[in-house]
Amino acid sequence: MDNRITTGSSGAPEIEIREVSVEDAPAICAIYNHYIGKTAVTFETVPLTVDEMAGRIARVTGAGYPYYVAMADGEVAGYCHLRPFNSKQAFSLTAEISIYIHPAMHGRAIGSALMYRLLHGLDPDMFHTIIAGITLPNDASVALHEKFGFRQVGFMKETGRKFDRWHDVGYWQLLVG
Repeated sequence: MDNRITTGSSGAPEIEIREVSVEDAPAICAIYNHYIGKTAVTFETVPLTVDEMAGRIARVTGAGYPYYVAMADGEVAGYCHLRPFNSKQAFSLTAEISIYIHPAMHGRAIGSALMYRLLHGLDPDMFHTIIAGITLPNDASVALHEKFGFRQVGFMKETGRKFDRWHDVGYWQLLVG
């Protein structure tokens, strides 16, 4: 599969989507820590160390889940991956998706390129259902997921407390195949 994707208008960087490497941990950690410290899109509240992020990457990829990074101008511009949705055996074909874009790279179709690469060609024998939990409001994330066929299946009011306020969470689902 050709992993080079040209995005945006003329002058926009060419985006390359590739499988993650443990060497990407510092850049991924920096992106994720931005969202931990500045937004409610993740309910984690304590920034991760690079070693913690490297461990997470190893657990996800070691369990056979896809994990991709987007490269623009030689730098990690975003990442996405699947991970187990629930540890109970009957959920073995259900995965949860995470996707994060470097804050300086929004609006360049990086999320779409990552989502396409992640979802394109998923083996329905390994994945039947993909779940996305989205802190609301988050119009960009909702639009991205719905663009790829995710449909809202749930809503939970005031589920997480961060930055001294309650946040709602919506759940979107995609059936693979």
